[in-house]
Order: sequence, then structure tokens, then C-alpha cells
Amino acid sequence: MTGRREHRSDPAAPKSLKEITAEFASDARKVASHSVWLHMCSAYILYTAVLGVYAFWGPKAGKLMYDMAGESADLVFGGVTVITGVFGSLGGGLLLDKLGSTLANANLICGLSNLVGLVFVLLSFLVARSFAVFIALFAIGELALFMMQAPVGAIGMWSVPAALRPLAISMVTVSIHLLGDVPSPPLVGALQTALEARKPPESANQQWRVSMSIISLLLLFSGLVFLRSSILARQAADYRKPDELAAVSAVAEQQGAKHKGGRGRSGKFHNSSQSGAPDLEHSGNSSASFASGSGRRLSIGASMGVSGVGVSGIGDQMSDKQPLLDPQDPDSGSVSDAAAQ
Repeated sequence: MTGRREHRSDPAAPKSLKEITAEFASDARKVASHSVWLHMCSAYILYTAVLGVYAFWGPKAGKLMYDMAGESADLVFGGVTVITGVFGSLGGGLLLDKLGSTLANANLICGLSNLVGLVFVLLSFLVARSFAVFIALFAIGELALFMMQAPVGAIGMWSVPAALRPLAISMVTVSIHLLGDVPSPPLVGALQTALEARKPPESANQQWRVSMSIISLLLLFSGLVFLRSSILARQAADYRKPDELAAVSAVAEQQGAKHKGGRGRSGKFHNSSQSGAPDLEHSGNSSASFASGSGRRLSIGASMGVSGVGVSGIGDQMSDKQPLLDPQDPDSGSVSDAAAQ
């Protein structure tokens, strides 16, 4: 199929399994054709694989490495994950608002989050010799890692047309679990078993430092993919609505006015006309929030739901404008020619 769906003789008749499958495959190809989304999904799979191992094996590894008794390691790891998850997710949303809510900045934050987090978790596994130092370094690493939760949700919504957002978010969710945190714990378990072979118990327990460090290296590749995506996003289409882009452009104007002695007006935004309409051709460098002009609603909201899809979906449904559809689909009824890539 080329994107144009076949007209059925009886629209009221239920679709066959073949028709449903063909439509799904067509829409999935459209989602995967957006390079920023594809980079995000690939990097997110690697990231989730690592966090899945931390959640599954982390308490046991900490208990064995430091010869801890009882359930104290489980409680400490659980508490650290909850606290760093909350503050990291909120901090990532606030940072995106501060830098400017663009696709490029969202990918940049995700990339740096992975790389900074990698440094601290490697230090915790390879350098720390006491549990207190270990958990402190590990907590800092997890705080950095969780800061990408809001930006990654924003990327998933902004990098595809509104009509494809539900499918795009669903594909991300299935992919990160099917290819990420489901297979990674048993694979690390097999690696640890091989490392422990024919070693005395004390030495075998310390092999957790090696196995956890090896899986953590996936964060390096995840960070590099996000950084590459941040470069691609500068020229990629941003599929948010014109009023969202215009609202944050206005916020950028106000922020620029507060820094007259510095750069002045922010260079992250582009307007295509004197009327202030956003230039969607350069929308990859545009910033967006809800029409209120507050970027925090979108970025923080993205950290509180399933990748923020609920926030975006509510905004789309409440809008009295037709959502931006896929400009590549002749039947999609795109609202504006300016939204074409």
C-alpha cells in the first residue's frame, strides 16, 4: 500500500483480518519512517534494558557484593529508585522548559542523561568499596538517568503526526519491553553464571561488579543515539499544532526580553511571517507548550503519564481544530501545507 486506503463498497461492513493487518502495517511503516522517532525508540530500548537489570538484579548484587543480611538491600534499592524516579522525572521536564521545548533539546537532554548516569553507575560498581559510597553514587546515577523520562515522552509525541501518536506511543511501549527489560535480566543472569564458574564464593560474589558494568555500557550507545537524533531533529518536522508553537515562541520572546544584556531574543525559534505564525518548515527548532504559554504543563505532564500521551491526547481532543495528520497520506486531510516535511 502507498498510504491511500482502499475504498470499500460497504463501509458499514466489518473489516476482515487481512484489511486490519494491512492498515496496521501501513501505519506502522509511516511511524517508522520518521527518523527522530526511530532513533528515540532504538535508544529507549537500550536504556530500558539496563534499568530492567537494575530493578531485577540490583538488590541481590548489592547484597552479595557487600555481604549484607536480611532485606535491607531490597528496601534501600527500592527507596532510591522511588525518590530518584520522582525528582529525576520532574527535573528533566523543568530542564526541558528552561532550555526550550524543542525536539533537538529533548534529544540532547536524553543523550546527556544517559552519559552522565553511566559515569556514576560505573563508579558505583567499579570503585566503591563500602555500601554507603556505592548507594550514594548509584543514586546520583539513577537521578541522572530518570531525567530523560519527560523529554523522551515529548519526543514520542512531537516527532510524528497527531493521527499517528497513539500508535507511535504503543509501538514504543511494546518495543522497550519486548526487546528491552524482558530479555536483559536472563541474559545478565547467564553472564553472571559464566563469570562465577569455578571461583570461590567471595570472588564469585564480586563478579556482579563486572556483569552489572557490562550491561551498563548499553547506556553509552543509547546516549550516542540520542545525541545523533538531536542533530537530525534540527531539520526534522515538529508536528505540534501552530498555536502551541506560537505560544512558546511568545514565551521565548519574553525570556529574551529579560536578557537584553545577553543574547537578547532566543535563537531557538523561527517565525515565518510578521504576524507571528510559526514556520513549520523549521519546526524541529521550534518550542511548544499548551496555548497558555507554559511549557511546564507539557514537559512535566509527559513525565507523569505513559510517556505523556495522556496529556497530548487530551489537548488534541479538546481542540476545536482538526489535528495535523500525516502529510504523506493523500487521504489524511492535512490541515496546512506548511506542515509538510
